[in-house]
Amino acid sequence: MSDNHSPLVTPNQITITRFLLIGPLFYAWFASESINFRMGICYIFVLIFVADAWDGLIARKYNMGSVFGVYFDPIVDHISYFALCIMLISEGFLSLWFLFIIIARDLLVVFVKQYAGASRVVIKASFLAKVKADLVSVPLACLYIINVVDPKWQLYVVVAIGLYLLAFKFIFDPTPEHTVTLRGSIIFLALVFFFRPDSIPLPQYYEQVYVVMAIFATVGSALLYFWNSKALFFPDTDTVEK
Repeated sequence: MSDNHSPLVTPNQITITRFLLIGPLFYAWFASESINFRMGICYIFVLIFVADAWDGLIARKYNMGSVFGVYFDPIVDHISYFALCIMLISEGFLSLWFLFIIIARDLLVVFVKQYAGASRVVIKASFLAKVKADLVSVPLACLYIINVVDPKWQLYVVVAIGLYLLAFKFIFDPTPEHTVTLRGSIIFLALVFFFRPDSIPLPQYYEQVYVVMAIFATVGSALLYFWNSKALFFPDTDTVEK
């Protein structure tokens, strides 16, 4: 049930603002080599990803969901990931193959959705896709920050990321996806705090843990999309709802 009053900004306004910020931030990254300036850009990307979670909450609270938001919001998410990956790759903080996997996954999911649409069927959404959005977004933006910040602050960056991910289940409307995010966050923090070898610097280990979790969520969500759409390719199954 929605509140009687309207929010200060609508979900679509947030989505459009996020989209309009990406291009200038991408250009600014390559226009300046200042570490502090680029850190500021990464902080803005953090806000862009936080806003993505917030517009979903507003849409549910005020019953303001729209077809525009359903289709355009994921596009903005993907453009954000691509831009940020390219920025990080340019500085050597991420591998090119990581971006390839992200792009390949998204193209395959687009194929499944378009094929389903042509077949007039509805595919059950992959819950892991929402988990991927949680685990891949803010931690990705912080990858640059943790590498360039003063070593004494690196641990605080990890703690801040962990608290943000842990808060999903309590700040936003609890969902099964947020429960999985919560458990993934606990695993992430446990790996960083208790299993990091002394010989590996925290930024390097953070990148390794992040990449593994991001690839798992990315590939796993794609596999679930194919599993939920298997009736398109094997008509005897009944996973797809007509």
